[in-house]
Amino acid sequence: MKRFIIGALIVGVIATFSVAIAPKTSAAPTTANDPFVGAWTGIDEADGSNMRLLIGRGFGRWHPILWLEGYFSACEGEPGTAFGRAITDRSDENLVHASVWIVCWTRGETLRADVELTYRDDDTLGGGGVVDPPGWERLWP
Repeated sequence: MKRFIIGALIVGVIATFSVAIAPKTSAAPTTANDPFVGAWTGIDEADGSNMRLLIGRGFGRWHPILWLEGYFSACEGEPGTAFGRAITDRSDENLVHASVWIVCWTRGETLRADVELTYRDDDTLGGGGVVDPPGWERLWP
């Protein structure tokens, strides 16, 4: 029985890595044609702290999202990290709805938040509690 469980775990790990490293042949967007993908920076409109936002290339309309801030208001002024996923709106390709978990580093508290981000013609993002203008400015790519 123990060998069966270990064997099943090994097969599961191999299958997971095979899917993770397989070439993407679906209609998933690439960085070149997906305006949200990249690294962004902004200033928090509530407290003036620096914010960093990473949006990755996902599958279809889904994007992984990571948000770093040295002073999260939701964490009562503590640094924190938000992570989750964003989905491109079906009726507006320049709008994503993000659902994130905020982890407060000092207290270890975890909170949930929903955020909307809008891509604009000047290659900036609006929304997410950032000082606007200029909004979220692209760092990369």
